[in-house]
Amino acid sequence: MLRDLRALPTLVASADGLDGVLTYEVSGDRMEVVSIDAVTPRRGVGSALLRAAAATAAASGCRELWLVTTNDNLDALRFYQRRGMRITGVAPDAVAASRDEIMLSLSIE
Repeated sequence: MLRDLRALPTLVASADGLDGVLTYEVSGDRMEVVSIDAVTPRRGVGSALLRAAAATAAASGCRELWLVTTNDNLDALRFYQRRGMRITGVAPDAVAASRDEIMLSLSIE
């Protein structure tokens, strides 16, 4: 499924210019992180954006923050799991015929 990220709500991290962006979509009591990008990796930008997304989700009445990544993106899997997310499903062939899709979620309390 293709999405126009320009049409989605956006969180922006900025200290000395644009440091990172996270787009999301809320559906019912769930918030999906559609994209997350840090200009310079490993400087805390992604963590700050994910915390801001969780706070936004909670303020919106969401009970879950979730996203999808591919099974070969080990850096992303490590990043999300270290921030409290857990793998909640694997959907074979969802991204492409030869790759698996992994769903991660974080309960919002």
